[in-house]
Amino acid sequence: MGGNMKKALLVFVMLIATVSLVGCASTTVGKINELQLGQTIASVESQIGKPDFVKRTPDAIIYQYSAFKVFYGSIPYYLVFKNTESGEYRLASYSPNMEEYYSNQQAWLRASDSLNQQNMVLYQQEEQRRQRDSLLQHHNDAMQRHNDTIRNFHEEQKINELENINRNLRDINNSLIYY
Repeated sequence: MGGNMKKALLVFVMLIATVSLVGCASTTVGKINELQLGQTIASVESQIGKPDFVKRTPDAIIYQYSAFKVFYGSIPYYLVFKNTESGEYRLASYSPNMEEYYSNQQAWLRASDSLNQQNMVLYQQEEQRRQRDSLLQHHNDAMQRHNDTIRNFHEEQKINELENINRNLRDINNSLIYY
C-alpha cells in the first residue's frame, strides 16, 4: 500500500473516530471546567447534561461523562457528589481519568493496526485477483488467436481441396473434349 494511500486511510479513520466521538461526547471539557464545587446534582445536570454512567457508593454518587476535547477526542471525566449534612448530594470533586483515556487510545491504536493489517490482506488479495484476471485475459486472447489460426488453416485447406477438385475436373473435361 503506497504512502499516500496509508495517509489517506489514516486521515479517514481519524475523521470517522472524531465524528463518532463528537456524537458520543456532547459534553466538552470546557463545560466541565466551568463547574463549581458544591453544585447540586440537578444544577450539574442542567449545565452539562445527563451522565453516561452512574455509580452509587454508601457515601457518594459518581457520575461518568465522556467529555470531548479538540485533538484528544473523548476523555472520561468522573464527578463525585458527596452527601452533605442536609442530605443533599453536592459536587465534591471532578477530574479526568487519563489512565483510562490512554488505555482507550491504546485500544484504538490496536484496532487501527488490526484494520491496517486486514486492509493489507484485502489489498494483496485484490492485487492477486487483478493478476489472475490479467493472465486469464492473456490466455483467452491466445486461445482466440489459436482458434483463428486453425480456422484459417482449415479454410485454406478447403480452398486448396476445391482448387484441386476444380483442376481435376478441368483435366477430366479437357480429356473428354479430345476424345
